[in-house]
Amino acid sequence: MKYLFGLLLFIPLSALLVAYTPMGSNPEAFLLDRIQQSPQYSVEEELFKNPKLTPLYTGKRSWYEMVFDFAFNGNNRRPDQKLPEDHSSLK
Repeated sequence: MKYLFGLLLFIPLSALLVAYTPMGSNPEAFLLDRIQQSPQYSVEEELFKNPKLTPLYTGKRSWYEMVFDFAFNGNNRRPDQKLPEDHSSLK
């Protein structure tokens, strides 16, 4: 019973924490300078553009199927081959 109460208390509190965590806020001055110096920053549009388009949905499986497979299936958690690495400096 004690664990059930803790779980019932933990879930809403963690949801509130996630809901009120500031995301997408304006960067501090020193970070804004670094962003504006990037070649991927568009001065005309005043925004940062990723060099590659990253689709949010591939169309192969639904989001629920992917989550279910990840949580309960155990397959497809690791890539078939080694992922490429980029060792370039970010400075």
